[in-house]
Amino acid sequence: MDSGIFITDNRLKFSQDLANRLRDKGLKVCLTSEYRGDDETKSTTTEIEWNRSSLFSLQAIPLKLKNINIAADTSVLVFDAPAYSKIYSVTEALSIDKTISDLVSANAALSLVLKNYYIKKAQGRLIFVHRDADIPCGNPNVSAASAAFARIAEETVDAVRKADLPGVQTLLVRLEGFEDEVFADWICNQIASPVLSRSPGRWV
Repeated sequence: MDSGIFITDNRLKFSQDLANRLRDKGLKVCLTSEYRGDDETKSTTTEIEWNRSSLFSLQAIPLKLKNINIAADTSVLVFDAPAYSKIYSVTEALSIDKTISDLVSANAALSLVLKNYYIKKAQGRLIFVHRDADIPCGNPNVSAASAAFARIAEETVDAVRKADLPGVQTLLVRLEGFEDEVFADWICNQIASPVLSRSPGRWV
C-alpha cells in the first residue's frame, strides 16, 4: 500500500484546506466523510464514510483505507470549535446526546483505535489539531466537547509516550486565530519533516 495521510472531517474547511495542500505536494490523502452517496465525491481528495455513532463504522476504517490502497502512516484529528458551533447549532436538551456522541465519544474511540494501531506497528504519526471555542461561546455542548477533545488528545499522547516507541510520534497543535493558510503550511512542513517538533505533551 502507498504511504498516506488520514484526516478527520470533510465538513471542516481547515481539514479540506490541509488535505488539498498535502495532495498538491503529491501525497495521498484521505478525509473522513459523514455520509457518502452512491456517486463518488466531487472532492479531489479521497474520502471514506465514518458514521460517528457506529462502532462498526469506526472499526471498518482501517479496512476502508486498505481497500483504497492507503496506509495511514500519519493521522490528523481535527477539532474546530467555531466551525462545530455552526454545524451543531441546536443547543436544546435533545441535542446534547447527538453533539456529545459525535464530538466526544467518537473522537475518543477513534483516538484509541489509532493509538493502538500505531503502537502495535511500532510506527506512525498521530497529530491532534485543536481550535478552541471562545468562552463563553453561546454553545455549551460544543464548548464542553472542545475541552474534552483537548483532554483526549493529551491522554492519548501521554499513553504513546509511556509506550516508549521511537517510531511512534505525536504532535499537539493549537490553532489561535484564523490564519489557516499559515497553520496548514506549518503542519505540512511538520509532516514532511523526518521528526515532528518535540514538545511531548505540550500544545504548540
